[in-house]
Amino acid sequence: MIATSLKKYQQGMATLMFAVVLLIALTVITFLSAKTLLTEQAISANEYRSKEVSYAAEAALEYGIAWLDANDPAFASWNNDDLDGDGVNYNDLSAANTTVVSGGDTYNLSVAYLRECLEDPEPANIADCEQWVVEVEATATAASDSDLSRKQWIRVLQTPNATDPAQTDFIRIPGSWRDW
Repeated sequence: MIATSLKKYQQGMATLMFAVVLLIALTVITFLSAKTLLTEQAISANEYRSKEVSYAAEAALEYGIAWLDANDPAFASWNNDDLDGDGVNYNDLSAANTTVVSGGDTYNLSVAYLRECLEDPEPANIADCEQWVVEVEATATAASDSDLSRKQWIRVLQTPNATDPAQTDFIRIPGSWRDW
């Protein structure tokens, strides 16, 4: 009689144990899924920001080429200071910094130019050089995170304008584009 009454009170014990094990397994699966979801969201956000800064750097490069075309700097007006530390004072120039808003962030754009004579890398008289290769270095840096930065370079060839030889055109050199 005692065995029957103990059995009667323990009838739900196996069901209870099964339910507890099932609940623990579902909890572990839920936490692992949540961790995976958060990791995927972080990866997606980083990829989005990477593309955004890449587009901003490309915009900086386009801005730099457009600024060079619009201002058509007389090469005598290139900086007298040696900005790049190469010991040459006539080959450096910088465009005015600007900003662009892309997505949810503002990017600071800066452009620097370095020129070299196509015929003679170190001409005795800079007026003797007829064609210049100009390296355009464009940088985009996120205003919210200075570690989020991207640089792009391209080389352009300075040539006289076909309709007005007093003006110059800057033609992109194919294959010279670089991205870091």
